[in-house]
Amino acid sequence: GAADVVGIVDTENDYQVRKLYHSNRNVDSICFSADGQSLALGSRYNNLSVVTFSGYLVAKIPNTSRMETVEYVDDLGRWLAPYCPPDSRQQSACMWDAKLSQVEQQIKHHNNITKRVKLSPCGRYFALDDGENLNLYHLESGDRMADSDSHRAGRSDFDFCPNGKAIACTHLDGLIRYHHLQKSDGTISFAPEVQTIVAHEGEAKCIRFLDIDRFVSAGEDGLIKVWSSRKLAPKLTVDLERSHWCEFSPNGSQLLVSGGRDLAIIDCNNGNFEYRNPAAIATWSPSGEQLVIREFQRQLVELMDPDEDEIHTSFQLDFRPDAAILSRDGQTLAVAGGAQVRLFDTSSRQEIGRQMVTGGGAKCICFSNDESLLAFAGMGEIHLVDRTGKNKVGKIPGISGIQS
Repeated sequence: GAADVVGIVDTENDYQVRKLYHSNRNVDSICFSADGQSLALGSRYNNLSVVTFSGYLVAKIPNTSRMETVEYVDDLGRWLAPYCPPDSRQQSACMWDAKLSQVEQQIKHHNNITKRVKLSPCGRYFALDDGENLNLYHLESGDRMADSDSHRAGRSDFDFCPNGKAIACTHLDGLIRYHHLQKSDGTISFAPEVQTIVAHEGEAKCIRFLDIDRFVSAGEDGLIKVWSSRKLAPKLTVDLERSHWCEFSPNGSQLLVSGGRDLAIIDCNNGNFEYRNPAAIATWSPSGEQLVIREFQRQLVELMDPDEDEIHTSFQLDFRPDAAILSRDGQTLAVAGGAQVRLFDTSSRQEIGRQMVTGGGAKCICFSNDESLLAFAGMGEIHLVDRTGKNKVGKIPGISGIQS
């Protein structure tokens, strides 16, 4: 990021494992080794470093070019990155050994400019962006095999299709250019025709393939778009300027998007809106079979079947519902707001428990994994109660600004 810290996050439990304090410059690129035990970090106009997962610095070399990509090459532990030594103005693609102790291969491009290098899915060749053209090089021999035609606007990013048959590029003028690749007798080249998409207003900033059928782009216009690589047409567009957050359903087929007081459910296959409510926000139930919808003005919490677009249970409150969560078995609803947390039985809709928060400010709530405990936050404290909501188990004081 923009500071001297690299964060490592556990994706299963959604928490930050540790921070690595790297240098006094922005980290522009990052890459794991195959065994996941080390990281290569490229700092802006500063250095290339290899660190272990625990934060131990293995090696560091100076670099005076902007290192926007770094790639892990193979099981031998080699790293591929743009490189410009301190005593030179010539940028090249360099392949280093695992500990950055020596350059095993240096590939000098004809115009001495190397902005980005990316390895092909098969690992036999790589693409080099020199600011004008996209060039294909054989990895082991260092021979240049092909180059693309230039485009009037510079390239922001590019990515290989996972099957290695295409490269998609984003450009400063908002275009996406889709290059098909041709393979014959061990060589590779660009197909003569380039497909062009008017993708974004302003710069099309980055692009990544999700699979061989889809790729996603993000633009300066605040939009993220998912595209069909077969039809080169948008499958889904999310407006991030008006959207505060978005959340996939547990099975990944639907996207829940909230714009403050505007709620929408989007079909991820076709991008169609399946449901809209201009006065509510919501969260998925743990099973994904229900939506927990909160309407502030009406002081109402509703449970909805997203497949049928049908509200089947409503809970009328006498306070603003700032947070609501459904238990995994669907039998208990917990609602927080103002100075209280209430628990309801979803079958009878009767209140089964209540806790008051001293000073108010109950704004977030969560069940434990086994659902025997309920945690909620208010006025700088995290409170723990049992599932009935009647018996206090403990609290953690002295935590300010709790949002989730």
